[in-house]
This record gives sequence, structure tokens and C-alpha cells, in this order.
Amino acid sequence: MQHYSAKDYKAGVSNWDMTQLDNGLMFFANLSGVLRFDGIEWRLIDIKGGKLVRSIHKDSNERVFIGSNDEFGFLDLDTLGNISYTTLRSKLNKNRIGQILQIVSIKNDVYFLTRDFLIRYNQSGLKTWETNRAFGAFTYNNFLYVKQNDQPLLKLKNDTLVPLSNLNEKSPALIRNNIVNGVKPNEKFLISIRENQGYIFKNDSLFSNGNSYPFGNSILSLTKENYKNNSFWVSTVNNGIFNFNYNDSIFNQLNIDNGLPTQINININSDKQFGIWSMHQKGITRIQSNKQIMYWSEKLGIDEPINNILNINGQLFLATFNGLYTFDDHKKLYLIDKSEGRLFNLINNESNLYAFGDNGIYKFNNTSLTKKIPSLGISNSFKSSKNKLLLTSYRDGIIKYNTQTEESGNYIPDINGICNSILSLDSIHWLSYKSEGIYLINENNGHPKWEFFNQKHGLPDVSGINILKTLDDEILFSTTKGFYTLNARPKADSSDLFVPHTKITSEKLNINNIDQDKFGNYWITVIEESQKQSVIKYERQKDGSYLKITQALKAIPNQTFSTIYVDEIEDSIIWIAGNEGLYRFNDRIRVNYNIPFNTYIKEVSLGDSIISTGLYKTYRTSDSIPTLTMVQNENNTLEIPFHNNNIKFGFSALFYEQPKRNQYSYKLEGFDKKWSSWTSINNKEYTNLPAGNYTFKVKSKNLYDVEGATATYTFSILPPWYQTTWAYLIFSVITVGIIWFLMLAYTYRVRQHRKKLKLIVADRTFEVMQQKRVIEKQLVKMQNLNEEISQQRDDILEKNEELESSQQKIITTNEKLQELNHALEERVEKRTAKIKDTIRKLQQTNKDLDTFTYKTSHDLKGPISRIKGILALARYENPEAKSDKYLDLIEKTTKEMDILLAKLTQVHNIYNSKIEYNSIDIPTVFRDVMDRISPLVEQSQFKFKFDLQNENELKTDVKMLELILLNLLENALTYFDDDKPQKEIKLSTIRKTNTFYLSIEDNGIGIPEKQLPKIFEMFYRGSEKSIGNGLGLYLVKVAVEKIGAKLECESEEHNFTRIIIKFPLNKE
Repeated sequence: MQHYSAKDYKAGVSNWDMTQLDNGLMFFANLSGVLRFDGIEWRLIDIKGGKLVRSIHKDSNERVFIGSNDEFGFLDLDTLGNISYTTLRSKLNKNRIGQILQIVSIKNDVYFLTRDFLIRYNQSGLKTWETNRAFGAFTYNNFLYVKQNDQPLLKLKNDTLVPLSNLNEKSPALIRNNIVNGVKPNEKFLISIRENQGYIFKNDSLFSNGNSYPFGNSILSLTKENYKNNSFWVSTVNNGIFNFNYNDSIFNQLNIDNGLPTQINININSDKQFGIWSMHQKGITRIQSNKQIMYWSEKLGIDEPINNILNINGQLFLATFNGLYTFDDHKKLYLIDKSEGRLFNLINNESNLYAFGDNGIYKFNNTSLTKKIPSLGISNSFKSSKNKLLLTSYRDGIIKYNTQTEESGNYIPDINGICNSILSLDSIHWLSYKSEGIYLINENNGHPKWEFFNQKHGLPDVSGINILKTLDDEILFSTTKGFYTLNARPKADSSDLFVPHTKITSEKLNINNIDQDKFGNYWITVIEESQKQSVIKYERQKDGSYLKITQALKAIPNQTFSTIYVDEIEDSIIWIAGNEGLYRFNDRIRVNYNIPFNTYIKEVSLGDSIISTGLYKTYRTSDSIPTLTMVQNENNTLEIPFHNNNIKFGFSALFYEQPKRNQYSYKLEGFDKKWSSWTSINNKEYTNLPAGNYTFKVKSKNLYDVEGATATYTFSILPPWYQTTWAYLIFSVITVGIIWFLMLAYTYRVRQHRKKLKLIVADRTFEVMQQKRVIEKQLVKMQNLNEEISQQRDDILEKNEELESSQQKIITTNEKLQELNHALEERVEKRTAKIKDTIRKLQQTNKDLDTFTYKTSHDLKGPISRIKGILALARYENPEAKSDKYLDLIEKTTKEMDILLAKLTQVHNIYNSKIEYNSIDIPTVFRDVMDRISPLVEQSQFKFKFDLQNENELKTDVKMLELILLNLLENALTYFDDDKPQKEIKLSTIRKTNTFYLSIEDNGIGIPEKQLPKIFEMFYRGSEKSIGNGLGLYLVKVAVEKIGAKLECESEEHNFTRIIIKFPLNKE
């Protein structure tokens, strides 16, 4: 069932009537107007004054007529192509006619029935007949019959309503929608609303069919399936919907207990695709009538995964994660009392049903729990050759269970896990354990033996293997890589014990569930590469081969399937369970799935403007009422200006069974080279189309892969103005004019050029004569020069002889110079050796100095520490000694020596340390330094300010930076100005393009300008009053140079001192 509520179609809740055009479009009579449905989209068509629509009807010419309260008319198209309503009420000269209860038609005559009037419309206009509480009407053999409430049946003959007197039976009190075409030709079948009696109407006579119907005094409507001659459906006012076959005593009821939204179903009708539509007070419901597949969802009582299904004597049981379910007499699922808990397996043993799960063993007699035996983690069960029950468990191995004494004991404690499939062959048992492998158990007369197999023996995987026995006595293993069987001649090590089985199929299917019916057909669920899961049947043929069947099973949506079960009691019934519910498939029912349907181009738009709704007018009668068709004729071919060359198409498939699963493929002839791939998207937009003629084609296919008729829309994109005929004509005239003008200009230029050439020839002739005379004079000069050159050649030969003599002298001189150069190189090598020796001695001296510095500092630390200890001891023994001032002086001098020694050690360490560049955070380093000098900070009562801008992460040596900050802060805290009320130290940073700036500024006594160049020298002190040792700023300079930074100092005496350190950012 598919339910459509007011939220879906966005109109009134109640619906009364429906009709379907031959092209497939659906129209419904709704509280708010007329609803049009194309399988995807609902559209509301307003009726005059916003009235409700009570009846809707299409005649033999496919014209749609509407009946409302004191209003009637037809559907038309407005100037924009939208469906609109046109009234016929204005043509009827009556004040009030009441509600249009029913509309029927005979050929070109359309009849509108109210309680007080019968109104006919045809080419001649409107004609009315008065009635007395008319209830309904029907047509038979091109005659109209009208039923008035509790009055004889009337026949319209020669434009007169004549009572029928020879009906044989008293006519039912009410007839409207409760009469349809009968099973046999030329007869009508009706069920009386009050009497629940069946009748046959034929040749103006009424006969009882001898059947009564259990609908109560509630029948509202009767319909007949389009593709099944003897199947009828009834809607009732308070009992839901009934379905029955003619002359059959079995009535299938649908109500709120098995899926209907309401018991009140006003009207019922059938479509062209096995669909039954019920109009009711909570919307519209479509029912798939072929009954090949039945479906139970969580709305119908089950919302837990189903692990196992078993039919025992016609009673179906479902083992779920929530307990054991079964059906009541009305085919409604319910949970069996006291069966709660996760259940995995069911087995019928000695007329009792056993269910196994997490919490133990449940024993049922019919649907009553008779015993519950606590036990943990039972996953499956099987019977031994002696009909004893054996249970598989998660961690307690295989257990033997006595159903008589209800006692259990160990059977094979070593085999644990989740057992998902078992095949028993007398005393041999094959067990498949998920994610482990396959066990082969031999009962061995009460002393079981077992073997274990996995990928090492030829299996492709062990994620969830199912085991069956074929009709050909083969053992079949279904895996995620297809079917496998046992090798008749395996190797000694059994590495090829399992081999692929290709008799059923050679496809490497990922099989997760499988079962076999008695005919040897296989029903499987497979996981596709896209991870979607589907159901497949492999049907065994007479020659032993298999035919793959999928079409009928495509009605089951893709989902995660948990089990598949071939019913052992009901022949050809297959149960399939998935995360969306439970499905019952009847393989005996044959359905023609190749039902034709149309593809509908429902909207064509340019930007925000809709230029077509896919419907067009055609006239099949001589009046002004059109037939709405989806066929575009030449008059409707649109020419679109070039600036609107972006066009969008919306389309749908007029197939109403699970319409969301319809797919589409399209092609724009004149632009696309091939059809698009199939997609569920129902629109396509083309942009920047060139000028030309186009035909958009779209085809659809339903969930059964049946393709619908192709829909087309033809249009033209007009060329831009510069590609029109008149534009080409203007361009041609302009081109000819330009060519003519160019030819004139060229002719004039040629003439002028000829005149110019004549003058040039004359000038060149004169120049040639002049050059001839010059050449003759130069020839004479050349002869004279030739004689001079001969003389000079003789002189050059003499000079060459002299040069050869000089060259010999130069060679001799060069040899002497080379000897002199060799002697000089020897002297340079001797001097270089002396320099290298001096460098080695200096390096050794430097090393000795380092050693001396280290040993001196180490050796001096001891005496200083002892002096400190002696001072402390002297103060302790003579606390009031007169020599305190000398002791204080010694203590002060000792501390200064200790500080000096520490500074010297730091200098040594800086020179000999290896720099390590790491990313550091300035505030964190500054906080660590402050902790080290906290006593000095607390005494000085300084105020610290921070101006940290941009990023404060820097890549440098953290130890060097701490030493720099420590010495700078000690200097600032030491040389403060007592005259200033607030002593301040400011730390600031800023990052620029390639440099990171760190500055420390204090408002202390400052540094005189003349001393600034010397403050970074070792042991430099500005005056004798300076209390430092002259090493602090020297240490800062050495450390800054060591890490590759630069140091600057700015100071103003009695005002401030600012030390700036520049760190290059590209320094590694």
C-alpha cells in the first residue's frame, strides 16, 4: 500500500472520486478542488469559488468533467498551457441545482445527476429532467438508468425517464457506485447497499446471483480489476476494504489493523497497472492488487530484525531480536507472550516448537510458552542420527539437549562461535561458523570426531557460508564469491577440497541468504557491488540448467536482508525478511509486468517562466470542450529567442507502483550524441544552446525494468540577429561595396606606381652611368695599389725572418722564467707550512684555554663554596661578634666572585655549545625566565608591560634565548632609577616580512651616549659606581651572534634603555 496524505498533496483531507485518462494521468475529486497526479508531483486545480469537487468523470472522448456543489464544468487549458476549470453552470437557467452526486456519459452525451435534476450536455446544449431524490445512475447498452431513493429504476428512453416494471426482482433501494460490469459480457454486477445481496442486471431485468456479502450496511463503492475479470473490490463506510472473487466465499479484508489509515473509505476505483485507489477521509491510498507480494512493516506490528522463519502446521513463527512473533486469525502479527529476548533459531521437535537465543531455550506448544530453560548464547540447532537435539553456542561449544528430561551436557566443547548454517546427512553434519570456517562432524557412534576447513582448503572466504544439498546429491556452499562444492579428487593436503560450482551460475555472487524449494529452485539474496541487496530466483529447467529470474522480485526494495525461507507447508510461498519488514512472495501467481505506460514531459521552462505543462488541446467533437493530450502537434512547436537559450525539462513516468523507483534516460536530438545513463533525477537543464531545431526525448523504466513510451518535445532556438537572412543580405551589400571601393583604390595606386617606376628607372639609369665612370677611375687606382701591395709583400717576408729569430730568444727567456717560478713555489710552500703549524698551535692553545677555563671555574667553585660555608659557621658560632661588617664584606665579595665565575662559565658554554633551532612560544619562555628571577622581581617592585603582536611563535635555540632574556632582565632590574615613582619593564614583539623583532625596554637610569658603543665589550663598566662585573651584556652579544641574530641598543640618559634583537625568519 502507498498512502498519500494531505501533507503530500497539500490540499483538503477528504477525497470522493477519481478518474484516469488513457495516457495515464490521474485526477481526483478533493475537498479543495481537483488534484492531478503524475506519479511524482501533485497539483491542485481550483474550481470556481474555491468549491469542493464531489464527482469527476472522463467520457469516451477523454474529456474530463467536474461536478461540485451547484456547479459543474470541465477541465481546459488556459493561455499559458496550465490546466484550468471552465464552468457550464452559466448556460443553465436555474437558480439552484444542488450537489452533483454523479457524472456518467454515453458517447458524446454527458449526464450530471443531482438529487433533484438530471442534466445532459452535448453539442446541442443543456437539457434537464426533474427527479425525486435521485441517488445514482448507470449506463447499459447505450441507455441511461437512474435510481431514485426507494423508488423504481428509471430508464431514459426517447428523452423520457420511464420506470422499469419487469425487473423480476425488487430493485435495491440505492444504486450509484455499487454497480460495475459483470463477469460475463453484456451484464452488470451490483451489490445492494442495504441488503448485502448480489444482483445481475441484464436486458432490463434484475436477477439475484444467490450470494450475500459480509459487508454490513456499509458498502459505498464497488470496482473491478482491469486485468482480472472476476476480482472485485468494495469500499465500506466503517469496515475498511474487501476483496473477493466472483462466486467465491473467501473475502480478504483491509482495515486499520493491516495498514489502511482509516475504516471510512468513501470510494474505490482501479487503474491500468493492477492498482486499486481508495478515496477516504485521511487522503488517498493505492493498493497493489495482484497479491503476488504481501508486505508487513513496522506499522503492522513488527519493528525488529527477523532471524529465522518456520511454518508448523500452517502457523508461521518469526524469531526476532525482540522475541517470537506469529499471525492471528486476521493475518495481524503479534508478539507471543513471555517470549521476549533475542532469538536466532527455530526447530520443530516432537510436536513442540523450540526457540533458541541469548537468554536460553523456549519451548512452545502451539502459541503458548510451556517451558523456559536458562542458557546463554544458543545460535543454532540440529538433530543427531538418533533424533537427539544438538545446540551450538557462543562459548560453551556444542551442547547435547534431552527434550524429555530437559537436561543438557557437553558434546563438543571446543567448537564455539556463531553458527549460521547446518546441513545434516544422517550421522555426518556440516556446520558453518561466521568469520571462522566450516566444521565437519562425524558422530562416530557417540564418540564425535571433527575436522575444520577454511581458506587454506580452497574457500574464498568464511564471512557467512550457507550449506545445502542439491537435487543432484551435491553439497553446495554459498559464499561471497559465488557457489562452491566439494572436489571429487582433492589433493592429499586438502588445499583444493572446495572448488567453484558453476552449474547454477558462473557469476561470483556475494550471497548472504539462500534457500531451496522442492523443485530444486534456489531463492537467494545477494549484495551487489554498490552494496545494495536484491532477491534473485534461479529456476531449475528440465535439462538441469538454471534460469535467472529477477523481474517479479524487483518489487521488493533494496535493503539489508536477514533471512529467506521457502515455506514447507504452503506450496510456492517464499518469505523474505529485511530491515524494512517482512515480504510474502507467491510464486504460483503469474503477473504480466509488461504493462504499457507513458513518459510525461510535465514541465518545460525558460528561467522562471513555464512555457509548457506537457498537455495540449485537441477537439474530437464539434463543441468547444477539448480533449487533453500529451502529443505535441506542429502548432505547439515553440520558437525561442536566442537570448533565452537555457531550457529546463521536468518529466515523470506514469507508472504508480513505487513511483520513486522509476528511472529516466533522455536525449536532446540536435545536441546530445547518445542517450543519457539511467537516473532517478526527473529533470534536465540545457544551457547556452546554439541556434537550431531540437527534439527533447525522454524515456522511463519502472521497478521491473520495463520501459515506458518515449515522450518528445520539439522546439527551435532562433538564431541571433546577426545570423538572420536580412542580416546576411546587409552584410553582403556592405562586403560588395567594400570590395568595389578597394578595387578602385588599388587601380589608382597601380597607376601612380607606374608613373613612379618610370621616374625611378630614369634616375637609376643616370646613376648607373655615373657609377660606371667611378668604377673606371677606381680600376686605375686598383692597378696602382696592386703594384704597391707586391712591394709590401716582399717587405713582409723579410720581417718574418726577423720574427723567427726573435721567437727563439723568447722561448729561451720563458724557460728561465719557469725555473724561477718553481723556486718561488717552493719558498711559498715552506712559508704555508709554517702558517699551518701556527694555526695548529693556536687551536691547541684555544683548546688549552677552554680546558683552563673549565678547570679554573670548577676549581674555584670549591673554595668559594667553602668560604660560604665558613662564613655561615662563623656567624652561627659568634652571632654577636664585632667582626660582622667584615664578614658581610667577605660574603659580598664571595657572591660577586661566584657570579663572575658563573658568567665566565656561560661565556665558555656559549662558544662551545651547538645551536638547535626549534619552534618556541615567546610568552612561555618569558614566563620560565621570570620564575628564575622571581626573588629579584619581588624585591624591585617593577611593573611589567607586554605588547605581543601577530604570531609569537619563533624558531631559535631556546637555551640561548633564555640566557639573553635572563641577562637583559637582570640588567634592567639592577640599574633602576630611584627617583621615578613607577619602575617599568616592557616586553614587545612584532613580526615583519623576513624578520622577527623582540625588544626589552626599561625606564631606568639610561646609558650615556658616549658609552653606547662599548657596553657590549667584555668586562666593560660604565663607571666605578657600576655594581656589575661587565659580563652581562657581553654574554647577550655573544649569544645573539651565536643564534644568527642582530643586536641593537637605544638609550637616553635618565629616561630609558631599549635593547632590540632581530631574528631572521628564514634562518634554519
